[in-house]
Amino acid sequence: MNQLDIEHNNAINFWELFESIVSYWKIVVVGGIVGVLLATGLYSISSYTAKANVMNNMAIDYITARNLKIILPVLAAKILNNENIKNPNELKELRKLSNDLWWEKGFLPTYAISKTDSKEFIPQSTDLRELGATKILSFSVSSSAKTREEAIANVQLDARFFQTGATYFALKTRLIQYESVSINEKALYDKNRSDIDIALVNLKNRELDFKQLISIHKEELIDKSAVQLLSGAGAGAGAGVNKFLPLKIQLIAIQTDIFTQNEQIAMLEGYIFENSYLGSFVKKAMPLVDSQLNGIQSAEALLKILNEDRNKLDPKDINTLRKINDISNDIVQILTSYRYGLTLNIPTKAVKSRSLIKLVFIGAFMGFFIALIGVFIHKSWSNYKQRSSSPMLL
Repeated sequence: MNQLDIEHNNAINFWELFESIVSYWKIVVVGGIVGVLLATGLYSISSYTAKANVMNNMAIDYITARNLKIILPVLAAKILNNENIKNPNELKELRKLSNDLWWEKGFLPTYAISKTDSKEFIPQSTDLRELGATKILSFSVSSSAKTREEAIANVQLDARFFQTGATYFALKTRLIQYESVSINEKALYDKNRSDIDIALVNLKNRELDFKQLISIHKEELIDKSAVQLLSGAGAGAGAGVNKFLPLKIQLIAIQTDIFTQNEQIAMLEGYIFENSYLGSFVKKAMPLVDSQLNGIQSAEALLKILNEDRNKLDPKDINTLRKINDISNDIVQILTSYRYGLTLNIPTKAVKSRSLIKLVFIGAFMGFFIALIGVFIHKSWSNYKQRSSSPMLL
C-alpha cells in the first residue's frame, strides 16, 4: 500500500472514530449529569460566609489601623496561651485571628477615596492626603463556617475582638506613656527640689547677714545706712544699684525671695504627690490590663479603681484628686472612642461562599469533558488493537 492509501485510511479511521464517539452520546450525557450532581453536592457541603461592617467614626486613623494589623494577631495568640478557652468554635476563631494572613484578606478597610475615584475624578497633581484619602470610613470583616449560625457567630466574635483589641492597644499605649512620664518627671522634680533647696540656703545666709548689718547700724537713720558690705560685685545684674538701697529694704527683698522659693516648694510638692499617684496607678493598672486582655473590660475595671481611690482620698489632697480626674478623663475618652466610635453592624444572615449556578455549570462541563475524553481513549484503544490484530496489507 502506497503513502496516499495510508493517509486516506487514517482519515477514514478518524472519521469513523468520531462517529463512534457520537454513538456513545448516552455516556457523555451521563457524565454531564454526574458532574451536575457532584457540583450540587459540593454546594450543599460548602461553607457559609458572613460579613460584618465596622463603621469608623474617627476612632482609628490610617497609622493606628496599620499598627493594629500587627499587634492584634499577637494579642490573639496571647489570649490562646493565657486563657483556658473551652469553646471549640471560639478556639478555632482565635487561631484564625492569630494568623497575620487573615488580617490581610479578611479584614479590609474602606477609605474615603478609593483608587478608582483618585484615577477618574481627581487630578494627578492633587495631594490626596489633603482630600482625606487616608481617612478610613469602615472596616469589612468576613468569616466562614459550615452553618449560617456559626458564620454569624464567628464574624461577630471577629468584629468584637477588633473593637476590644483596639481598646486594649490604646490603653496599653497610654499606660506606657504614663510610666514614661512618671519616671521622667520624678527625675525633673528631684532636680528642681535640689535647686530650690540650694537657693534657699543661700538666701537664708544672706538674710542672717543683713540682720546682723541692721543690728550694727540700728542707731543710724534708715536713709543713711545704705552701705551693704556683703553684697559685693558678684551679686549679679543690678548689684551696683541694690547695694545703695537701705538695708531693711534689701532684707525685705531677700525675705520676699525666700517666700517665693517656699511657694515653689509647696507647688512642687503638689506635683510630686500627683506624680507619685501616677506611678502607683501604673503599677496597679499594667498587670490588670495584661491579664484581662479585653480592652473594654479593662477600661471599666480601671475606672472602678480610680473611683475607689477617689472615695478614699482626703478632701484636702487636691493634687492627687486632680491627677485622678485627669487619668479618669483619659480612660473615659479611650473607652467611649472605641466603644461608640466603632459601630458594629453584625449581619443577620450568611450566604454560601460559592455560587450554585457557577458550580452546576462547571460540574456539567467537566462531566461532559471527562466522559468525552474517556470515550475517545476507549475507541482509540479499540481501533489500535483491531489494527494490530489484522494482517498487514501489502
